[in-house]
Amino acid sequence: MEHAPADLSLSAPLDMAFLPVATGFAEQAALGLGLGRAEAMKLTLASEEVFSYLCRVSPPGQGVLLKAQGRLYCVHLSFVFQTRHLDLRLLNLTASPSLEDQADLDELGLLLASRSVERFSVQDQDEQGLRLLLIKDKAYPADEEPPPPPPPFAGPLAVGPAQDGDLLLLARMLRGQAEPCPHDFTIPGKLMDMGASGEYGVLVARDRQGNLGGAMLWRYLAETSFWTTSGGSTVTCFGPYLFGQPAGSTLAADLVEACLGRLAKSDALGLLCTMPTSSLPREYFEKLGTLNFRDGQGQDRELAMYYRELREDPGASLWASPEVIPFLEEQYRRLAFARRLRPASHQGERRPEHSVLASRFNRSQGQAVMHPVWDGQDLAANLERHLRAFLGEGLANIFCEMDLAHAWQAACAPSLLDLGFTPRLVLPHAGQGDLLLWQYAGEPAL
Repeated sequence: MEHAPADLSLSAPLDMAFLPVATGFAEQAALGLGLGRAEAMKLTLASEEVFSYLCRVSPPGQGVLLKAQGRLYCVHLSFVFQTRHLDLRLLNLTASPSLEDQADLDELGLLLASRSVERFSVQDQDEQGLRLLLIKDKAYPADEEPPPPPPPFAGPLAVGPAQDGDLLLLARMLRGQAEPCPHDFTIPGKLMDMGASGEYGVLVARDRQGNLGGAMLWRYLAETSFWTTSGGSTVTCFGPYLFGQPAGSTLAADLVEACLGRLAKSDALGLLCTMPTSSLPREYFEKLGTLNFRDGQGQDRELAMYYRELREDPGASLWASPEVIPFLEEQYRRLAFARRLRPASHQGERRPEHSVLASRFNRSQGQAVMHPVWDGQDLAANLERHLRAFLGEGLANIFCEMDLAHAWQAACAPSLLDLGFTPRLVLPHAGQGDLLLWQYAGEPAL
């Protein structure tokens, strides 16, 4: 059964006298929305630090809107406020505050806040103000059951929506197979909550005894995958995953067609496949391009990404640095997407002193992705600091995603080129605009 997200909100003056009100709201909302005591306390700590910081930097008389949303497997806590005179640099992964600098001590709470949650983002909502979003995941127990072997099937397989029991079994079966799969899908309780959250769709192929022969999963329109965290007008799919199927089986195509049938009723513009399995029927998709991956043994392989248009592409006006316009024009010509590219570069405009990058990791694959979330004069240096940190941890697969809806993000292309990144492919409508995915190549591209 799908679960409608619960929304709670609190409007409060940015005055330290109301700090207990704000933290009490965060704590009780987190507990009421399903977080355990330990996770709720971490989110409460983060809310305390953010509220205190906003009180220090906001002009008198301003307020903040706190909103909490439960999604079964995580809780979103956002702060919407008007002041834009912020120094958010301590949100960066590479931040190292000086204990002898009073300004750093005043902002130390932001460092604690960013380390207390799994993910964060900063968005400028124009007249509504800035929105700082903190995301805290629910903790789940480890599953001790071994992955089951593929069973003998009783009769033909029928494709249909997954039930809770299917998801419990599917998580264990995914843990025992070698196809690319998000780690969260291998945690039974988490996968069951994801399926009930309304954000995910899951189709399974089962026989009359309930044995699973395959599955296809997708996520609707929000923080869609490892590659797309900005939200957008696309859906990301995972699979198809097949279990115990003979050569020549048409089950993979059956699952993809059933998925497309479901999505035809949605508002999504397209379907992204960023973790294709070996059984994905490529004829249903357009190839966006490839990335190079190096495994733990130093062996290189290619990862292709695919896209299926669900509705006629509406076109878009995007920003791009002149250095990458030829690459983008070739990609859009090949994919037959109508895009107007406007040159982006810094023109001496006033910019905040410090930038912020969000980072995501898949350490088992030696993989890191960074995404600019706040512009600043030190953006080039910040990109370099993050790159050095990733290389220092031995990560071999380093990427940066750039939302071409934002001129300031597009304008950092020369800095990425100078650091040795190269543009690899475009993810249509995967952010507020298209996302341009860059890969660190180990040497300057120009």
